[in-house]
Formats: sequence, structure tokens, C-alpha cells
Amino acid sequence: MPSSYKARFEFDLEILDKVVEEAITWIDTPYAHLGREKGIAADCICLPVEVSKALDLHHHDVKWYSDTPKGGRVEKEADTHWTLLADQKLAPIEKDDLFPGLVVAFWHSIRMEMQHFAIIVPHPAIPNFPASIHAMRHAKKVQRCSISDYWWKRRMKVYALPGTIIRKLGADI
Repeated sequence: MPSSYKARFEFDLEILDKVVEEAITWIDTPYAHLGREKGIAADCICLPVEVSKALDLHHHDVKWYSDTPKGGRVEKEADTHWTLLADQKLAPIEKDDLFPGLVVAFWHSIRMEMQHFAIIVPHPAIPNFPASIHAMRHAKKVQRCSISDYWWKRRMKVYALPGTIIRKLGADI
């Protein structure tokens, strides 16, 4: 884990592992905007919410949003209900900042506004390297994949889901 997170939080590694395990069970679920049912339909925003629900973690769900959210609504909701660990505007987010079970948010439009979420999982072929599980309209399904340069350039924030942090250790950075 990155030292900046270790200095600030103690994570429940067992729950982070369960987040990864549950996210993997969503792979190949067809993509559909506002989808909320494993094997039937999912979008990128629902994935962390539904994973949280499945693990009985505290969760907040926004039942309706545009398929191209704007006005900062998605970012405000994430900042309010998840624990912000890193913000690209304040300090560069490096690949080793992305450890399994965390959620990374990306911008995905000309507005450079937060619009996409992925759950970090271990890469299936490259040890100690992050991959992601996310629902993609263009792929038409939830998939596990490497974090491509396209997405890496669009990283915005890293979050911990409720219930994955045992306690706060130190001062915020």
C-alpha cells in the first residue's frame, strides 16, 4: 500500500478482499445505464454501490442520473459518501496508489468532469500491478482490464468505500 494511505488510515484488508471478490462476480454483466442487477444490467456508478450492498456495507445510492452527468453532481455525491484518499489536483496519483478494493474516479468528456468509476483489482497477469473492473457502454458489459493510457490520463480521485477503513491514524495530507 502507498505510504501516504498507510500513514493516514488503517484498512480492513479482509473487507477490501471481499470488495474485489464481489466485483469479480459482476464481470460480463451487460451494460445498461441505471442498471442495478448482477447478470442483468449495470453501469459504472452502480458497480461500487451494488458491491457495497452485497457486502452489507453502508452505501448511498442515487437512483437517477444522466448517462453523461454534469454540474459536478457525481463528484459531490462521491465526495460526500465515500472517503477521499487522493485527489489528482492536489498531488499526482501514481499506479501504486491504486490497491485492490479501492474505487478510482475518472473524467470522461470534453468537460473534464467526473463521470466514470472503476473498482481496483489485482491484474490477472502482472503481479503487483492494478487492473480495474468497470461497466463500459462501449464494451457493452462489466469487464476486468488493465488501466489503459486513455483512462490513466483521466484519473481524478481515489476513494475508499464505507466499511473498508478501520480507523483514521494521522493528519490529512
